[in-house]
Amino acid sequence: MKRGFLVKQKRTTGKPAQKKDSKRSADSETVPPQDVISDIQILSFDLHPEKDDRLCSVRTDPLPPNATSINPSSLLCMRLPPSPIDAHGTSSCVLYSRTKKHVLTAPHFPRSPPQPDRPSPVYEIRKTKSKGMGMFATHPLNIGDLILVERPLLVIPLNTDLSALAPSRPEAVWGYMSDLKGTTGGALMEIPERMLEVAFGRMSKENQDAYMELANAHTNDGRTKLAAIWRTNKSVLNTLGRIGGEEDVYGAIMKDMSRINHSCRQNCASSFDVASFAYQLRASRPISRGEEIVYSYCFAGQSTADRQAELKPYGFSCTCLSCSPTPAQPSNDTIRTSIPSRVESFKQTYNFEAIKDPKVAKKGYDVALQLLHDMEQEGLDGEEWYRTVMDMHVHFCFSLAAGEGVNSKVESMRWMRVAARLGLAFDGSFKPHPWIPVKFSMPIS
Repeated sequence: MKRGFLVKQKRTTGKPAQKKDSKRSADSETVPPQDVISDIQILSFDLHPEKDDRLCSVRTDPLPPNATSINPSSLLCMRLPPSPIDAHGTSSCVLYSRTKKHVLTAPHFPRSPPQPDRPSPVYEIRKTKSKGMGMFATHPLNIGDLILVERPLLVIPLNTDLSALAPSRPEAVWGYMSDLKGTTGGALMEIPERMLEVAFGRMSKENQDAYMELANAHTNDGRTKLAAIWRTNKSVLNTLGRIGGEEDVYGAIMKDMSRINHSCRQNCASSFDVASFAYQLRASRPISRGEEIVYSYCFAGQSTADRQAELKPYGFSCTCLSCSPTPAQPSNDTIRTSIPSRVESFKQTYNFEAIKDPKVAKKGYDVALQLLHDMEQEGLDGEEWYRTVMDMHVHFCFSLAAGEGVNSKVESMRWMRVAARLGLAFDGSFKPHPWIPVKFSMPIS
């Protein structure tokens, strides 16, 4: 995989977390009993702007058995789940203390993730013709079908909370902040690499070997191989950083999911379940046996030139049908680039209150059909935009069917099953639509 997927649409940068509440750094969270989670290391950083080799060093100390509280901004290294509970093993993590608290108190944590219905794997990792290793389907897959579940090999923050550098000395943070454009800025840039080294060092030998075998698209930029592989393959893990109302951003590396190659016409979607601390990868549109499982590394709603420019630093040019159209399967940049704004306008115009009017519902039905058609034409039917419009389309179908409009209830049920499967693909679980009777909303086959 040449670039961490999930970095798209909701663009996230590695900016330092902004303090929402000045009291947050002063408050502390209660440490869970040591029999709940043990072997936790506290990370401390020292900046050395005067040195030419390592501008930043890290020290790890065991969490004292008699500790009663931890600063929420402290960085902790641990394994999650604390001990193996199934065949998916554990993840080596560096987390802010506030994130650790939310994970350990998540409902049902730790639990095992769901398993595919088929006893044998529905995918294989093998060489492609021109893109290195890739993931391929070994069975036909329908929308929402579970391809695999996987715990990350490792997880570390992508944002630097400066108070984590000196959680017991807030006055030191201002010294760091005053020199961000100077030599201290270079030292701060090394913090993620030091966290990566700590997390990697606590991985099993098997997981370390799997990590080092991943693609490396940054062999000539002066980084260590460990950091270059991280930069090539990391995925943004928004779910973990936002639990509990926080604004932290984490990155993750996976053994198999990090092998997924790019296409501007993706056919899969992933979701992360905190309770099982695992990703679910599901088909977001039908996938044929032998077809490559692909994901868009870039923002899919931009022009071919802009997509290629975004992918260029990662050492390849996309040759999917949207980037290299044929007479039999043309592509239209005008349609593709219009999709994000059209979907947003659609959501604002045809909200649930507005479409109580049958005339508005009929107009929304027609607009939804056109949007769905355009997204299918551009290969965007595996994107979450398609799921959003499909949800509303189902609403229009049931509204018009109830009023003896243009749709039959049979057609409404057919579209509803598609919408339910799309929800399963993007959310990882089936959630009945609140505006459809439960007796109609359960079957998704």
